[in-house]
Amino acid sequence: MLPAGEGRLGRPVIRGLPQLQVTWRDSLAYEAGGIPARGGEAAKGLLLVQGGVKVRASRAPTEAEALDADEVQLELEARSGGPQPGDAVSSVSAMKASGSVRLEAREWTDGARRGTPRLFRMNAPSVAYDTRAGTAFVDGAGTLLVHDPATDAPKPTAGTGPSPFSAKGTTRFTWKRSLSVDRRPNGDSRITLEREALMEHLGDSDAATGTVAADRLMATVRARPGTGPTAPERDMAMQLGGPAELTEVAADGRVTIRTEQYDIDANEFELDVVSQVGAARAEPGRLVTVVRRGQAAPLRGHAFRWDLGQGTLAVEGARGSIGR
Repeated sequence: MLPAGEGRLGRPVIRGLPQLQVTWRDSLAYEAGGIPARGGEAAKGLLLVQGGVKVRASRAPTEAEALDADEVQLELEARSGGPQPGDAVSSVSAMKASGSVRLEAREWTDGARRGTPRLFRMNAPSVAYDTRAGTAFVDGAGTLLVHDPATDAPKPTAGTGPSPFSAKGTTRFTWKRSLSVDRRPNGDSRITLEREALMEHLGDSDAATGTVAADRLMATVRARPGTGPTAPERDMAMQLGGPAELTEVAADGRVTIRTEQYDIDANEFELDVVSQVGAARAEPGRLVTVVRRGQAAPLRGHAFRWDLGQGTLAVEGARGSIGR
């Protein structure tokens, strides 16, 4: 009921950026205590949203995150920290999304969102995400795209040419079985892809093209400095992923590396994306094989060190020869 003499109430004013927005097509249901108490933790609320679900989050003018799915479940827990003493606020402790899931994070260099943003995008049939632990799991095949604009990328030194796995540009990952994300003690996240895993660095004017295929791929990503939410924001909002940069790549099991210059077969491969130095190793009793395009004789050895920036190979236990 409106007070006497009052007309229609004005639209509410939301000050600042909305931290989390959810829209849907079919239904929304909420059950307080839908997640029973366990392990010393209090019961949590369960929010179930179905049909064309779209979740949007933006903790800063330079950031935007999005989640699209057929169904999303959010586990909500009450925490202290409301505007008045004794008030509680709800935060998202876990999320499950299923049905054509698209998870995306973008970061611009300024609040006007001009130019090409850094991009982190995943497509999968389902994803389960623990926001407090920073862990995630995807059951099924999917793709992951990491794009870092090359606007501030260092130019190759004279005579070396571009690296086939530059830190800048677009890197695409695909897998057939599963993807898992685990947070390391230093705050980095380790992404593990299982079965027929493939990494493709898509060449552009500043980068050559390279691929790594293996039974398993591991990629380490680091949150961009200054992009993490502050403590109060973490209490209120769900972090869908956040801007991140690729720092390390590792592969094991039937590793095949293809670049414009080399074909390499090994059992293990590691690459520091920042320094552009990698290493390939063979399993016991076998050898790494390196074939330089245009040269018939392959190089074989138990292990080798590859400086991609300089275009040099240092091979240990070598058999055969390779030209520069």
